[in-house]
Amino acid sequence: MRVTKGNEARHEDFMQQVRGEHSASVAAIAARDADAARRCATEHLRRGQWRIEAAGVIPGRKTGARIGNRNKTRTPPA
Repeated sequence: MRVTKGNEARHEDFMQQVRGEHSASVAAIAARDADAARRCATEHLRRGQWRIEAAGVIPGRKTGARIGNRNKTRTPPA
């Protein structure tokens, strides 16, 4: 939690992405749509990992991705 909060504090776009993902999850839960809620949660975790890798907090999982790689895109996976 501390890592992701710090990451969001340094990257305004990350914070906006997280809030959007949380809103989508809440909406799916409020609609009692378990499949959509599961998709939202899974996508949030996947994008969270990407954000941590993009910020250089952990090494990327893909070949050639390295900590602090400035050539990485700041657009999360779709």
